[in-house]
Amino acid sequence: MLTCLRFSLFPLLLFPLLYAALLYGGHAGWWYTLGLIAAYLVVDNIAEAPSTVSFQSGTYYNAVLLMHLPLSILALTLLFWQSAADHTGLRSIAEGLHERLPFLPLPTPVSNAFEYWGLVIAVGFVFGHNTAVAHELMHRRNRGLFEASRLLFALCGDAQVVISHIHSHHTKVATADDPTSARRGDSIYRHFLRAVRGQYRDSLGFERNRLAKAHPVRRLLCNQVINGALLSIIPLLLAGSLVGLSALISWLVVMLIAKWLLEAINYVQHYGLVRVPGSAIEARHSWESQGLASTLGLYNATRHGGHHVNGNEPFWQLEYHGTAPVHPYGYMFAISLALIPPLWSSYIGPRLNHWDSNMASAEEQTLVRLSLAETKPSRSSTSTAEAK
Repeated sequence: MLTCLRFSLFPLLLFPLLYAALLYGGHAGWWYTLGLIAAYLVVDNIAEAPSTVSFQSGTYYNAVLLMHLPLSILALTLLFWQSAADHTGLRSIAEGLHERLPFLPLPTPVSNAFEYWGLVIAVGFVFGHNTAVAHELMHRRNRGLFEASRLLFALCGDAQVVISHIHSHHTKVATADDPTSARRGDSIYRHFLRAVRGQYRDSLGFERNRLAKAHPVRRLLCNQVINGALLSIIPLLLAGSLVGLSALISWLVVMLIAKWLLEAINYVQHYGLVRVPGSAIEARHSWESQGLASTLGLYNATRHGGHHVNGNEPFWQLEYHGTAPVHPYGYMFAISLALIPPLWSSYIGPRLNHWDSNMASAEEQTLVRLSLAETKPSRSSTSTAEAK
């Protein structure tokens, strides 16, 4: 039962706390985000997640994942209220809810921009976790769960990921052709730009090939990249027209934060690891973590090596085997260091050296030497340390 509740933190605790912050206003948004980051940093370093999940119930866990969709829409609604506190329509909705649920307070409008943007960042931070939920659902064979994944990604402005992730990342992982696998020497900022550009290129290329023989009208109407973009653009425009420009801008910022967190996680999950194209994908081609907070908050995405070995295995069946390289202090700690490239270089260099010497195959060691030789001096702070 305890394991069941562990993977229910968002619907049972973190979403309600987010709503409380949005209703309370003031600096609550900043405290929410800073508190959640601090919880990751502390809990990941004092507790390890069990190697296996004892409670096995697909029905329950799928319900928890699907709850993120309506809970996220409610969070956006409360944020829009704060962006237009005098909006008659939103006020009537809030007052109607308060009348039916007297224990639910009316939102307290923020008094300045600093307070408001703290709330926007808090929502964006939670939406960044939604990408982990959407990632889990996209790998299901159930059509309904897959479409729920697209909707969650659309709320984050990134519905194309379901294409590039499945048809590009999972086949090209740890190779130079995969835009999501961070290269040695690339900062997290360079990786973000490369990943976004490469994902859209791969998604558009896949759809172009899939629809190559279709009628031109069908190629347009059935293009999942275009449809996915519309799933984000239409609600954005509706929010702007019904609530105001501030709501539209706020949602765009939420989308940017969510995408940034998704690529930050990708960065620490794959940085610097290489694989010979066409060779078998093994757990050692992804960075994992035993941190309890990262494991629970990201729904076992910390078992990333096992996920790439069997992408269709649901998160509660993933196990930790100790055969993959590990971020010993959790994903949030690694991401925090990655924000400052010199600190990241000092942290990751020795760990890549260990992977090169103890986990890489002879062919992969050759790829590493070639990549180090080709790296420009301006981008070789990490590589130089590794080559010595």
